[in-house]
Amino acid sequence: LEEPKKHDLAIEEFMARPDLTLALKTKVKGWILEVLGRDDLRDCWDGSCKVLREMPLLMGDGQFLKPDMVLLRDDGTARVIEFKTGTVRESHLVQLNRYLGALRDAGIPAEGDVVYVGGAAA
Repeated sequence: LEEPKKHDLAIEEFMARPDLTLALKTKVKGWILEVLGRDDLRDCWDGSCKVLREMPLLMGDGQFLKPDMVLLRDDGTARVIEFKTGTVRESHLVQLNRYLGALRDAGIPAEGDVVYVGGAAA
């Protein structure tokens, strides 16, 4: 969803899916609109970064990690965004720090955020 013009179309297509209940589609649509309305997440779709979604990161021990979103900036830095719903948990921050560590170990300066949607707060 890097192009704002495509947001409405993507939501419309999602809402037309016959394999999901109306309740689930309505809940997810609310989360999407919540995220799209946040100024602190604008770089996820304003075209200022290359956006990687659930792109596997290879750890030094051979494990693969899959952050929800990695934003690669023109200056060579990265921002990791990990989306969560529900209760705030310490394990979410631990998970984010593993992603950041993998990027930093690869020589990429990185920062990140756990972003809670649907009423949870960090």
